[in-house]
Amino acid sequence: MNRILYIEDNPEYNEYITRRLRESGYDVDTSFNALEAIEKVAIYSYDLILSDLNLEDIDGIRLISTAKNIDPYIRTAILTGNPSAETELAAIDLHIDLYLDKTRDFSVIVKYIENLFLNDIPKVAQHKQRLVSKKENIIVDLDTRIVTKEDTTIDCTPIEFGILETLLRNKSKVVSRNEILTAAWPNDCNDGMNERIIDVHVKNLRMKLKTFSIASIRGVGYKWNE
Repeated sequence: MNRILYIEDNPEYNEYITRRLRESGYDVDTSFNALEAIEKVAIYSYDLILSDLNLEDIDGIRLISTAKNIDPYIRTAILTGNPSAETELAAIDLHIDLYLDKTRDFSVIVKYIENLFLNDIPKVAQHKQRLVSKKENIIVDLDTRIVTKEDTTIDCTPIEFGILETLLRNKSKVVSRNEILTAAWPNDCNDGMNERIIDVHVKNLRMKLKTFSIASIRGVGYKWNE
């Protein structure tokens, strides 16, 4: 199911479009302002960001520009009740996928969205290697090997990164020390290594992330509670 973030500051229209999109089979999150929307884009993964043009805090085009800096591969669409050549050209310059007129029948609007998903190649972001903890607001980018918590970069050693990756890949599951050792250490370095060395790295990781989500399972290993 494709996931859409819809931004509209008019509560009635927000409720109407959200309901119609859900009836059309989409998973929809909503925001009423740009700041809230940007926070969601930074935390969650969306297939499409659909924004009203005239928001109270910033216009939808600027919002989408910021969102594309966070996720360059996200599909984008502007929805406006006051279309103009000037704003449509601005949307084209930013490579916004759709520029939609609110006054059109909803069946037309949703057809454009359907075609965007049907005709567009699968976005790279779907294959982008990223692990997320919504509970802790932690993002682990496996391509760049960068860890962020609440938009702050956390300096992790390669071993700490490997431990965090292993735990987030197995949320709510108990992971043994041996499994962590195998996943987080280079193959040529873990032969004969005392599994208890993991405890030291986990302690450091907890301190850096300021998290209580890493639970110790006595005699076995660890679990990420989420």
